[in-house]
Amino acid sequence: MRIAVLDVDGTLIAGTLAGPLPAMLAEAGLAPVDRLGLLRRAQVASDPQDPRAAARMNELFAAMLTDVPCRAVSAVMADLWQRQRERLFDFTRPLVIALRQAGHVPLLISGGPEEMVAHLAGELGVTLYRGTRFETADGLYTGRVAATVADGKDGAAQDLVGDERIDWPGSLAVGNSLGDVSSLSRVGRPVLFEPTPALRLLARHHSWPVCDRTSLLTHLRDQAALPVPLPAPVRDVPSAHRAMPVAGAVRLLTERLLAQVGGQGAVTGECCSRVTESALMLTLLRREKALPGMQSQLHAYLSRSRRAADAFDAAVIDATLHGIVPADRHRLIEQTFAGAAQHSSDRKKLALEAILAVVGPEPYHVEAPSHAFEHHNEATWTRLRQIAIHHLHVPEPVAPELTARLLRLTERGQARGIIEGNVFAHLFALLSLQRTVPGHRVIHQGITALAKAVRDDGGRPFITSEEIFCTATAGLALARAGADRQVRLAMGDYLAGRQRRLGLRPGRRTDRHGHHRPRHGLPAHGRPRAIPGTHPHRPTEPDHTPGRRRRGAHLPARPALRADHDRQHHHRPTALPLRPRLPAGGANPLPPQRAESRRHFRTQLEPERSQRHAPRTERPRTRVSTGTTRV
Repeated sequence: MRIAVLDVDGTLIAGTLAGPLPAMLAEAGLAPVDRLGLLRRAQVASDPQDPRAAARMNELFAAMLTDVPCRAVSAVMADLWQRQRERLFDFTRPLVIALRQAGHVPLLISGGPEEMVAHLAGELGVTLYRGTRFETADGLYTGRVAATVADGKDGAAQDLVGDERIDWPGSLAVGNSLGDVSSLSRVGRPVLFEPTPALRLLARHHSWPVCDRTSLLTHLRDQAALPVPLPAPVRDVPSAHRAMPVAGAVRLLTERLLAQVGGQGAVTGECCSRVTESALMLTLLRREKALPGMQSQLHAYLSRSRRAADAFDAAVIDATLHGIVPADRHRLIEQTFAGAAQHSSDRKKLALEAILAVVGPEPYHVEAPSHAFEHHNEATWTRLRQIAIHHLHVPEPVAPELTARLLRLTERGQARGIIEGNVFAHLFALLSLQRTVPGHRVIHQGITALAKAVRDDGGRPFITSEEIFCTATAGLALARAGADRQVRLAMGDYLAGRQRRLGLRPGRRTDRHGHHRPRHGLPAHGRPRAIPGTHPHRPTEPDHTPGRRRRGAHLPARPALRADHDRQHHHRPTALPLRPRLPAGGANPLPPQRAESRRHFRTQLEPERSQRHAPRTERPRTRVSTGTTRV
């Protein structure tokens, strides 16, 4: 008999088949939370390649199941399988079919719970499988391990086939960890699938082939003569459509983007719920003993999110709901920023440290360099967050001046609702105040404002709306593409109005670190006349004087009225480049024509400009244009 020994976790399915099972059992009330915490801490502290560590994990999981009804656990496993089946690799089903057609008997052997392996075997039509079995009696789990595959997968394979003789030289095995070495070393065709570093090192010694998810089927077709179906041929594309001209692509993208702009000039967008803000909100409500119904809503959202959460979000949820502290907080944060070096500033790392510290059961403490706490020249919400983190970090007793400053900034910022629409910064400010002035009216007012930022799933977002970001980004793109000027004017008016309502300074923006940067296209004093990415419109005459630009302060805000104003005063829209940078040596001198124009404005046009803005009954029938008077 030729067999094919197939590993499961990380080989046929992404991740572990039963990884979320302990947390789901605890959430369903079938396992005590303290035993879940013990299992989590052991998983973090152990080496997954160590067989003794795997045996220890099985013992801890078996202890979780003590006196739990088998029927209830089976229901949870069935629910988990419905989620996990979507994580099967694309090659898994074709691989099993090809193995059968080639005369191999597929065997699924895993260290996970055998009942979960049974679900996978039923999906693939495999009749022989083996996993870890847990002892039962009278329909209940006893808390002990009945059988494992720790003695080697080759022995488990022989047990599965019984008295049949295995043709090991003609057999095949696929695995990815040191637990698969016993079967890989027995078969004639071993294949390593995305192996761990330790197994990869061993593969070099044995000259075992290494494949990934894109090359496994091809390798087995070429080397093991498996009847793997070839991929579908790529449909021939007519040469006329192989490459769209850049101009045509820009036109299509511009039309698509213009269709997203609403009647008020906004590109709408909503920020979805996040684990971080939901956990911070639940922590605040618990400490203030407020809104129990909302606490239950947030608890349910975090419980649902745990199943698909990444490592950091999972740690936040475990700390918030179960009081489980990450074994190595610093290592977890470094892993979170892996592959995103552009976002890994010390201040961002400090923010993640602060999140884990404030929601956890331990006394608040973070470790970060002193410059990470600085809050100079930042946007309001960034400065508020930094002050709040520092307020939490300082040892007792907290200086009254620090509390008074944070209280003043929070009260002033939340007068319009959520501070600058940033739920994250607002929550940190309130949690920091709760340390020194619990029950203060400012905290209750902030909770009232934040309670309105609920999403349909019961969670809280990072920011209340993405309309400002989406509209500004779309406006810059449309300005570069030369889109309709009236649409861009409407978008500029919308941005200026929204920023005024939020209490922001429209002439400034922040970069990815929260520092202020000048915003081209929005005037510093917030007049609703800017176009994202371009200068305000200018007259066709060459008299580009400061007075001529300030004259736009009385322009109507609505695009239709502004268009009438442009026609009456002979303004023509022009696509002007952004201001050139100043010379490195000092100030930017005015050209002679501009200097002469400025003197002309101050000496002759200023009196006439004052007359034009006089009451209608006294206003003369004159109009100024390029320094001449027309009657």
